[in-house]
Amino acid sequence: MNLLLKSSAFGLFIFILCFLLRVAFVLYLGIGHNALTSDGANTYGLSSQLAQAFFNGFLYDSRLIAVCMILYFVFGLLDLALNKIRGRDNFILAQGCAYVLFALLLFVNIANMTYYTIYKDVFNIILLGIFFDDQRAILEDGLSGKYFLSVKFLCFFLSLGLCIWLYKKLIAPLSFKKHYPILMSVGSFIPFALCVTFLFNSAFSLKEISLDQEVQPVKNLFLQKITPSPFRSLYGVYEGYKAGENSSFASFISSTPYESALDFFATTPPPMEKLI
Repeated sequence: MNLLLKSSAFGLFIFILCFLLRVAFVLYLGIGHNALTSDGANTYGLSSQLAQAFFNGFLYDSRLIAVCMILYFVFGLLDLALNKIRGRDNFILAQGCAYVLFALLLFVNIANMTYYTIYKDVFNIILLGIFFDDQRAILEDGLSGKYFLSVKFLCFFLSLGLCIWLYKKLIAPLSFKKHYPILMSVGSFIPFALCVTFLFNSAFSLKEISLDQEVQPVKNLFLQKITPSPFRSLYGVYEGYKAGENSSFASFISSTPYESALDFFATTPPPMEKLI
């Protein structure tokens, strides 16, 4: 029950962190850079659109929260197994997992903010230019100072330090020496598993739904773009890359290159005897 309580508290911590990162995104880019109202953006009923966008964002973030809870729980189980061997009562592996997840969440979200200031969009296929274009030119442009990378790195380390400090104050102390009966432990695991299932499926169902089809998007373009989590956007970039890698001429048109060339130039093939 101790591990279940810590995992649930950790999931709540991740939920609050994701929510605050969305708020920071809206404040920094939506208000600070006028992305909410620029270029004729739809601002009718903006407060209700914001509420809807944050709710939709939670549905996307819920799967990330579920994955974080599962990872933390698994590493916690490893800690419990090692504790019996080393005769201690600590959660070193789970704690390390928490720190890595904090760093990953903060880094990806801050990078997404920087990406939006450059391309006016969340992570998209242009991101692949970092790997296939002139990396030196990109690095020099990034270090030029116009994107305030030094300030963003400082914010990253300060935010990470704050998350670790709060974790040590709020979640790490959740440790109990009392041993509970096996039935009570199993009974407490059931609501935890149901909670993880709900978060992962984004619905009170055992079947995963497609959020891209189920979520009703808001009309404001900026809020539409930031509704999916940056991890969902990164996955979309990966899917686009794999689709491009596996594509061929037949992926775009059913005719052969020769037939396509004849159609494009509106010509007819020469007689076979002339070819001979």
